[in-house]
Amino acid sequence: MTCEIWRDQIGAYIDGELAAGHDEEVTRHLKQCGECTLFAAGEVHLKRGIAQAGRKFQAPVELRENVLRSVGSSRRVSLMWAMITATAVVVLLVALFALRPRPDVSREISDLHLSTIASPNPVDVVSTDMHTVKPWFQGKVPFTFNLPELNGSPFTLIGGRMVYVRQTPMALLLFQYKLHKISVLIGPEDVLSGSKDPGHGFHEVNWAKNGYRYVTIGDASVDALHDLSERMRAVAE
Repeated sequence: MTCEIWRDQIGAYIDGELAAGHDEEVTRHLKQCGECTLFAAGEVHLKRGIAQAGRKFQAPVELRENVLRSVGSSRRVSLMWAMITATAVVVLLVALFALRPRPDVSREISDLHLSTIASPNPVDVVSTDMHTVKPWFQGKVPFTFNLPELNGSPFTLIGGRMVYVRQTPMALLLFQYKLHKISVLIGPEDVLSGSKDPGHGFHEVNWAKNGYRYVTIGDASVDALHDLSERMRAVAE
């Protein structure tokens, strides 16, 4: 299959409309094709932007007054019905986008990790030194965190970047484990709580402390994710 054929199916894949076997085929392709992964990430952001715009739409308060004033005027009946019809169409379209199933936080985190590891520039601050990465986040996120000493461990810090989940600023730390990349997402517990099944073939381990949740996600083994999570937990403030 060419990438064009895969991309014709990405919209249904994002919405969870593909059969299980076909969904797995697309997942495997995305892991192997950086261009399609970036395309999928763009589609996710586009769908979220449209849905958010739809939820913000409100018909003008003046609409009712204009319609009522128009009722008594035979010369404006056609205009009135045209306005009502046009408004009804807009409201219907907005409702269709707003009522589409919103990806749960698990899928949003999964999409974020997928777009990160597929990017040619996955982090904003590139460093294996925790004393460089941690201060970079000061003033960018409304919290602080500690990083474990990884010398002699199977993990290497790649760097970090600031990201948004549900319009909330968060810290994403990227680690290397053998041939795998693992993300640790740190953000408010009330936003990240409920994350369980990330999809895309990834595993996830998460825990919370002092009102913040730490979500470790990647395609490495669950044991490896637990290992890194415990190292983060041991130094958490």
